[in-house]
Amino acid sequence: IILALKRERYSEVKRKMQSHSTHAIILKKIFYSESSLIVNCLSPELGRVDFIAKGARKIGKNKMPELDLFREISVSFRESRTSGLHSISKSELIESNYAISDFPSNFLMTVNVSAFIISNLHFHIHSRRLYTALRKMLKNFSEQKCGKKWPAFIKLVYLDEQGFLPKY
Repeated sequence: IILALKRERYSEVKRKMQSHSTHAIILKKIFYSESSLIVNCLSPELGRVDFIAKGARKIGKNKMPELDLFREISVSFRESRTSGLHSISKSELIESNYAISDFPSNFLMTVNVSAFIISNLHFHIHSRRLYTALRKMLKNFSEQKCGKKWPAFIKLVYLDEQGFLPKY
């Protein structure tokens, strides 16, 4: 009887760990342990969301090379019950935006915009317009289109979406 109760409790806990899928842009990555990564992302549905990718730094069939700065990914993850750090079960590259690194001024502006988003956007706040604006900025910066006004535009989109600007 005790064993049956333990199995029932285990299956109940497992059901509570819901699986989700979303698109996300990686804003920051942190090496964690010998084989894992922690990535801070922006998602249109979830706003800022943090993931742990266990084994992402290992070489093998489960490696996740798509987890790099400013990449847009489709991610499936299990929601954490105890922390804001969700576990990635599957990721797929949508857009690499790798060419940003070829243009130092664009790269630095993107780093500054990412730092702004990470420090100001709270977890799990709907941010569809901010996500779209960042996505367009990354695309322009990958094509060498340097727009010094992009950081200001991103900040204005953030302020408007969060309700800090008056209605006009």
